[in-house]
Amino acid sequence: MVPAKIAAHVLLPGCLAIALALPGLACAGQVDQILDQLATLNAKIDILQATVDDVADFRGLTQSWDKSLPAAERFTVLAAFNNQAVRDNNTGLVWERAPGSTLFRRWHDARLNVCAKKLIVNQKGWRLPSLPELTSLIDMTAPPGNARIQPGHPFLNVQPVVYWTATTDADDPTTAWGVSFGTGGVDGHDKVQHQNATWCVRGGMNADRY
Repeated sequence: MVPAKIAAHVLLPGCLAIALALPGLACAGQVDQILDQLATLNAKIDILQATVDDVADFRGLTQSWDKSLPAAERFTVLAAFNNQAVRDNNTGLVWERAPGSTLFRRWHDARLNVCAKKLIVNQKGWRLPSLPELTSLIDMTAPPGNARIQPGHPFLNVQPVVYWTATTDADDPTTAWGVSFGTGGVDGHDKVQHQNATWCVRGGMNADRY
C-alpha cells in the first residue's frame, strides 16, 4: 500500500510546528520552503497511488504454479483484451478465450500460422502451449462427455478433442504431444499427418524444443 500523505506537523516537529502556530518567530521564514517540499512529496505519492491502482487488476501475472483455486477465483476474463482472453490465476498464463476447436491443423501450421500470427486487440505474442502448460487446464472432475476442464470456467467452445502442444516427443522428433480434453490423456501425434485442434497461450514460455 502507498503510505498516506505526509503532514508537516508529524514529520517536522520543533521549529516548524512552533512557526505554524506562531508565525512571528524567527524560524517562520523556513515554513514556505518546507511546505513546498512537502507538497512535492505528496504529489509524488499521488502519482504512485494512481500507478498502483492502474495495475491492480493484473496482480498474479507472475507464473508461480503454487495455487489451487476454485473456478470463480481461478479464471479472470480480461477486459483489456476485449474479453477474448482469460488469465489463469493458478499459473499466470493468459489463454485465448475461444480456442479453434473446430479447425484441425497440422503441428507446424498450428504453431506458425495460427498462434504466431494471432492478433487479439492488436496484441501478438501468442504461441502453442507446452505439455505441462496445457495439461494444467485438465480437470478430471468434469462430467463425462464434456471437456475435461474445471466446471464453471469462462472459456468458450472448448471441445472434448485433442489439442496440440509445442512439446516434441524426445524419442521421436517427427511427433509432438497432444492433450485430449475428452479423456484427459496425453499421446504423441505425427506432426505432418495427424491433425489436432489449436489453443494458443500468452506468457512466459515453458516449451520443450519449441
